[in-house]
Amino acid sequence: RRLLLQLDAMFGSASDPTPATSSCDGYVVKDWADHPFTYGAYSHPTVGADGVRQALASPVHGVLLFAGEATHEAINPCLQGAMETGEKAAGLALELLAEVGSQPAAGSRSRL
Repeated sequence: RRLLLQLDAMFGSASDPTPATSSCDGYVVKDWADHPFTYGAYSHPTVGADGVRQALASPVHGVLLFAGEATHEAINPCLQGAMETGEKAAGLALELLAEVGSQPAAGSRSRL
């Protein structure tokens, strides 16, 4: 609830003072520290893993992109790193789409 109020304060306007609150259909709060598969874990570079994050952030066959704090080369583990890599991947996705135009890939069942 506090997050929605903060977003409303940041993005609200005179015509729509509560854009986040009014658009939210519901939410789930998850305590990852109690989750048996994570226990609040985060990524951390290991010895000998130079270049792995850069490789993970590189497009796979020009069509599949990964983002998240685990793909940031400098600021992990943090939300800022996840946000930055998400923005970077979104920009790259737009560039890749512009390169291929609006035609579906060979073998695609897309009707776009």
